[in-house]
Amino acid sequence: MTKYTYIAFVLILILVVLLLIRCNLNSDKMNWKVIKTNGTGNTTDSTGINDVLKKLYFINEKVGFFGGDNSDLVFLKIMDWRKTERIKEAILFKTLDGGSVWKKQIPFDKGEVLCFQYIDSTLFALTQSYYGENADSVRSHIYTSIDNGDNWRLSGTTEFNLREIKFWTKNNGIATSEELPYYNSKEAIYETNDGGKTWIELNNLPVKASGSYELSKSGIVYYLPRLTGNYIGFNLTTGETTTCQIPSNINPFSLYLDNRDNLYLIT
Repeated sequence: MTKYTYIAFVLILILVVLLLIRCNLNSDKMNWKVIKTNGTGNTTDSTGINDVLKKLYFINEKVGFFGGDNSDLVFLKIMDWRKTERIKEAILFKTLDGGSVWKKQIPFDKGEVLCFQYIDSTLFALTQSYYGENADSVRSHIYTSIDNGDNWRLSGTTEFNLREIKFWTKNNGIATSEELPYYNSKEAIYETNDGGKTWIELNNLPVKASGSYELSKSGIVYYLPRLTGNYIGFNLTTGETTTCQIPSNINPFSLYLDNRDNLYLIT
């Protein structure tokens, strides 16, 4: 190979590499893209909305929701902030075009939106409100919608805090809570069989696990016990527990269950 042939070969190789990189950059399956959004403004790096929004959830490629979780807006004066008009209603925005345009809704009571879930054509929303002279007590509220979030109804209210909900049918689900600086607040796991109207504490599962709990479409709760080496599957219907060994060279700190009930170990 002559010197010029070698140079030509290197140049061709560089062009091929650049072409492959360009193809990958243009692939919708491998990359994210920024979309312009319309709220109170129009930018390429925010929703153009002045409210603090942290919970994003889409039920399909077009319809999605943005809810407020303002628990860390004020670091040391949070009790005073919760008594202000800033949280007169929970914050919720909805999009019908994949996130380009967001419209504000006020379907909930005072407080903040914590999470959403869509199952069996039913959309669930968990909100939390504060009450008492010093806003030192909490209530959790389960709202449901059967028309993709156009209309909501209150399904249930608890006098204790719920931080996350997971449903495997429109009636059956679990919820987790945390120990927070409020009355009636503790770490616990709850179960509902009536769509969130009532909740009973589950004593079959450990309160503390490594990472989050994952709930399959067949009603099996997966979690990592504090002692590593295996993961647990608890069947909510039968009450049976299955222990699965984890290879010794893998040290996961959490689990993830996708929409097809494929379970992943996160290391």
